[in-house]
Amino acid sequence: MDVQPEEGGVSAPRAAEDGMEIPIQHHDEEDIDEDEDEDDEVDPNHQLLDRVQRALYEQLSKRKEALEIKIRDRKEAVSRIVKQREQTGVELYGFQQQLAKLQQDLESKHDFMAQNRETRKVAEKRV
Repeated sequence: MDVQPEEGGVSAPRAAEDGMEIPIQHHDEEDIDEDEDEDDEVDPNHQLLDRVQRALYEQLSKRKEALEIKIRDRKEAVSRIVKQREQTGVELYGFQQQLAKLQQDLESKHDFMAQNRETRKVAEKRV
């Protein structure tokens, strides 16, 4: 359904299939305040609106389907990212454990080297 501007900048819906224009009733503020019982609106179940309503329904259905697909894709992407983050966390934990072990090994080697220096100093003093 296309929307074409009418006089005064007001938009009126048009049926795209047959070019039939559906009139929109314009009310001045005085008209609105007056008799509300006037029957100047088109009944929503009127046969002239059937084609427009079907076109609008189809348009909205297609949009809904597209949005549902987009939501499904985004949920799958989020799921993949969460799994990847968990895997990265597991890898990080493994690297942290390996680093802690290497740091302990380095510290024990430094202690061993310090002990050897002391032993060497003592031995050199004796000679």
